[in-house]
Amino acid sequence: MRNFLKRYFCKPSANFSLIYSQALVPRLLHQYDLFAVDGPAEVSVFADLSKLQPGDTVIFEEYLALDSEELLFNSTSILDKQLAPIFHFPSLHIPKRYRLKVAQTRGTPKEIKIFVYGR
Repeated sequence: MRNFLKRYFCKPSANFSLIYSQALVPRLLHQYDLFAVDGPAEVSVFADLSKLQPGDTVIFEEYLALDSEELLFNSTSILDKQLAPIFHFPSLHIPKRYRLKVAQTRGTPKEIKIFVYGR
């Protein structure tokens, strides 16, 4: 596990720059692709969830391809209004392909903004 973490997780450095941003208001129960990148690459993704209110639920799914098939790598559920509304997905070294998807499963659809930094 330690070798995996060393190989695939990285600290963002000063030479990361904004490579993509998007604002989206997802319809309830529909999954959307927010961002995808082919590797090798390093990315750090931030989501602005400041519009969420009590009763809202948003699910993010991250997919990673180490060879030819994309597999679910991480799934994160965000419930209700957040005290700290900026969510950071750990910085990754992308060997082959990475995809981030989002779905709002409860509440009234709210705007979600993402910012992707990379090099």
